[in-house]
Formats: sequence, structure tokens, C-alpha cells
Amino acid sequence: MNRSCTMAASVAVAIAAMLGTGPSPASADDTAKVIAEAAKTSDSSFCGNKKITLGVHDGFGVNGWSRASMAAVRSEAAKCANVKQVIRIGQGDLQRSISDVNGLVSEGVDALAIIPDWGKSQLPSLRAATDAGVKVVPWAADPAGGDKDYVAYLDWDEHYAGA
Repeated sequence: MNRSCTMAASVAVAIAAMLGTGPSPASADDTAKVIAEAAKTSDSSFCGNKKITLGVHDGFGVNGWSRASMAAVRSEAAKCANVKQVIRIGQGDLQRSISDVNGLVSEGVDALAIIPDWGKSQLPSLRAATDAGVKVVPWAADPAGGDKDYVAYLDWDEHYAGA
């Protein structure tokens, strides 16, 4: 697995892990501590040394969950001095989201962490990005593809998150 692939997968894994982990607090003080320390780590072992451009895309980007998850992705990627981030938000528009993915490919991103909110309708653009050599990691909205379409699809564990 090359560094671009490792970075894309690490960012997406970090996102999935951050959104689905944490103990159940026992008191208000515990809650404040959990929130203050949530997902904070200085680990940058996933960064590698190769300079890469990471595209980050959210199909909607308008609600609190989208904003929080985008912040988590950007925070993790910011730990890596070798990573340049290019951000796009589809604003709830399928055609804009497809255009954003195509644009990121033409801008030369090496990896793409994406919430493909339009599912199967976005799969052709993800497949085209993969065919162009971009390491694509969709998460949180299943585009219904497979190994030939992207590196891996990641999602949170609902049972663990519910606990």
C-alpha cells in the first residue's frame, strides 16, 4: 500500500473511530472531560513523508454532524506537514458533488476522503477518480461499489456508537 493510500485510509479510519468511540460518562464532570479530550491525539504515524494533496468532500455539509465530521477530518490531516488539503462541499446538489469530484481529480489530488451522500449516483465519479489514480475512501454514505471502485468503504459501528 503506497503512502497516498495509507493517508486516505488513515484519515477515514480516524474519522470513523472518532465518531463512534468514547466511554459513557458517569457525571457532568466526566462528560466535560470526555468532550474536552475527545479524539485528541498527537499521533501522526499515518502521515508518511511523501507530499500529497488530499481532497475532502461532503455532499451536503450543512448540518452539525457534517460540520463536526469535516472538522475531524481536517484536524487529522493537519497533523501532517506533507499534506495539502483541498475542501469541497456539495451543498446538497448531486450534480455539484459529481462536478466537485471531477474537479478534484483534474486539480491533481492524490487521495479523496468523501461522504458520497448520493450513494450509487456518485459511484461513476468515484470509479473515474480511482481509474485516474486517486486513492478514494468513501465513508458514512455507502456508494454501493467495490474494490475496483475505491480503496475501502468505511462506516461507524452503530452498535458500538449506541453503547
